[in-house]
Amino acid sequence: MKKSLILGIILFLIVAVSFNTVYAETDNITDTEKTIADLKDKLEVDDESLNDVTDVTANGDDTLESDEQDESNNQTDGTQDDNNQTNLEEEMTDFSNAKIEVVKENVSNYNINITNINLNKNHFYRYFIGGENDEPEVISENTTSNNNTSMSILKISKYLELGPEQYLSIYEYYINSNGQTEGKWVLNKVKIEKPESKYTDLFYSTIINKLDANGNCQILFTVPWAEGTTRKVTIKVGRISDNNILKDIKDGKNGSFANLLTYAKSANSIYSGTLDGTRPDSSFVAGGIITDDVLFTKSQLTNNAYYYLYAVLEDENGKYQKSEGITLAQASTSNLNDDYYSLFFYGSDNFNWENFDEGEPVDTGKKEEDNTVAPGKIPQTGVSLGIILSLVIVSVLSIIFYNKYRKYNF
Repeated sequence: MKKSLILGIILFLIVAVSFNTVYAETDNITDTEKTIADLKDKLEVDDESLNDVTDVTANGDDTLESDEQDESNNQTDGTQDDNNQTNLEEEMTDFSNAKIEVVKENVSNYNINITNINLNKNHFYRYFIGGENDEPEVISENTTSNNNTSMSILKISKYLELGPEQYLSIYEYYINSNGQTEGKWVLNKVKIEKPESKYTDLFYSTIINKLDANGNCQILFTVPWAEGTTRKVTIKVGRISDNNILKDIKDGKNGSFANLLTYAKSANSIYSGTLDGTRPDSSFVAGGIITDDVLFTKSQLTNNAYYYLYAVLEDENGKYQKSEGITLAQASTSNLNDDYYSLFFYGSDNFNWENFDEGEPVDTGKKEEDNTVAPGKIPQTGVSLGIILSLVIVSVLSIIFYNKYRKYNF
């Protein structure tokens, strides 16, 4: 009986405690719903918006302040974007003191180097090369930036070989915050100084010979020559008969090659003609004439004599840059074959100079005086000797007759 009473009391207490807990939670829910209802009436918003407010409130004051801070930061970032865009516009590259040079990459390829500039690493640069009257266009040819203070424009021979003057323009651009491209011309029509080669500097590699059934003619030049370009080249070959020109070249006198150039234009020739010169592809480092045609025969050459090679890269009615050059060679004819010969060009190991001081006299068209003849009139020595002998004989005979005369009269 006592045990049953005790168990009943325990069960009563448990039920009582559970009832109080549920009641308390019910009160809290009721208070929350009342609060929501009050807010809903005051703000006059729908349930979905109110639930949003509820979520923010449930997250606590710190979260709300953080969201407000994010909004403030977004406003600040927008201002910074505007500032950055303004800075991009203000930081366009200044080319006013830029140094622009045409430099040789190899025999026929040339580049442009631009230094003394401060490039913007967030910007892009494109170039345009054209004639004086050509309007610059933004084309898909980018420059190459070596670092922040220089840039290069590669392989410009296709512009330098042209006859008209060429001008360089550079377009600078960037992508703004809206994803749009903005830019301007920062360098506008600066004249490109073309390289010049003349006299022997025009020639890169020169071979003219006949050592088999065919000839071998290779005349390559150092001028800008783009791949695939074919040009007209006039060449002229003839013997140099003026030893004064040869001696001046041998002695390294100034103007000697200029004199040879003038001489070659009007001198007689063993060959004169216009051939096609080309540079088929990048495997050829230089453009020029390559043919197996026989330009002249061995019978037209004199062994060890000197011959000029005059070449003109024609402008073809102004399409290309005209260039002319002059060089010389020494002939070597074979004693073993009636057809074989070689021209050894100036600067090669087989080219040799003759001693012009002891060579044949120069044909200047004037009669030269004999330096062995003494100046003034020389006496006729044969006549004078006869007179002297006659006087001696007369004197001797006079003495003899005089002695005999004295002998017979004294």
